[in-house]
Amino acid sequence: MKTSNMQELDVLLIETNPRQPRVVFNDVSLQELKDSIKEKGVVQPILVRPMKNGKYQIVYGERR
Repeated sequence: MKTSNMQELDVLLIETNPRQPRVVFNDVSLQELKDSIKEKGVVQPILVRPMKNGKYQIVYGERR
Protein backbone atom coordinates (compact mmCIF):
# COMPACT_ATOMS: atom_id res chain seq x y z
CA MET A 1 0.00 0.00 0.00
CA LYS A 2 1.33 3.41 -0.93
CA THR A 3 1.43 6.07 1.77
CA SER A 4 0.38 9.63 1.06
CA ASN A 5 2.74 12.55 1.23
CA MET A 6 0.52 15.53 1.92
CA GLN A 7 2.06 18.95 2.23
CA GLU A 8 1.00 22.54 1.84
CA LEU A 9 2.30 24.41 -1.18
CA ASP A 10 2.34 28.07 -2.10
CA VAL A 11 -0.43 28.46 -4.69
CA LEU A 12 1.98 30.53 -6.80
CA LEU A 13 4.01 27.34 -7.34
CA ILE A 14 1.06 25.41 -8.77
CA GLU A 15 0.36 25.42 -12.50
CA THR A 16 -2.59 24.02 -14.40
CA ASN A 17 -2.07 21.15 -16.79
CA PRO A 18 -2.31 22.27 -20.43
CA ARG A 19 -3.62 18.79 -21.29
CA GLN A 20 -6.58 19.18 -18.92
CA PRO A 21 -9.58 18.18 -21.04
CA ARG A 22 -11.96 20.48 -19.15
CA VAL A 23 -11.69 24.00 -20.47
CA VAL A 24 -15.08 25.26 -19.28
CA PHE A 25 -16.36 24.87 -15.73
CA ASN A 26 -20.09 25.06 -15.06
CA ASP A 27 -20.92 27.88 -12.61
CA VAL A 28 -23.67 25.90 -10.87
CA SER A 29 -21.40 22.89 -10.44
CA LEU A 30 -18.61 25.10 -9.05
CA GLN A 31 -21.02 26.67 -6.57
CA GLU A 32 -22.14 23.22 -5.44
CA LEU A 33 -18.50 22.21 -4.97
CA LYS A 34 -17.81 25.42 -3.04
CA ASP A 35 -20.79 24.77 -0.75
CA SER A 36 -19.71 21.16 -0.20
CA ILE A 37 -16.15 22.19 0.69
CA LYS A 38 -17.53 24.81 3.07
CA GLU A 39 -19.71 22.22 4.78
CA LYS A 40 -17.49 19.11 4.73
CA GLY A 41 -14.01 20.39 3.90
CA VAL A 42 -11.93 19.04 1.04
CA VAL A 43 -12.65 15.32 0.93
CA GLN A 44 -9.91 14.55 -1.58
CA PRO A 45 -7.01 17.00 -2.02
CA ILE A 46 -5.59 17.80 -5.43
CA LEU A 47 -2.66 15.77 -6.74
CA VAL A 48 0.34 17.60 -8.19
CA ARG A 49 3.64 16.47 -9.67
CA PRO A 50 6.94 18.32 -9.42
CA MET A 51 8.24 20.02 -12.55
CA LYS A 52 11.84 20.74 -13.51
CA ASN A 53 11.32 24.49 -13.03
CA GLY A 54 10.64 24.01 -9.29
CA LYS A 55 6.90 24.41 -9.69
CA TYR A 56 4.14 21.79 -9.52
CA GLN A 57 1.62 20.77 -12.16
CA ILE A 58 -1.91 19.67 -11.28
CA VAL A 59 -2.56 16.01 -12.12
CA TYR A 60 -6.15 15.99 -10.89
CA GLY A 61 -8.43 18.18 -8.80
CA GLU A 62 -8.14 21.46 -10.71
CA ARG A 63 -11.65 22.57 -9.72
CA ARG A 64 -10.78 22.28 -6.03
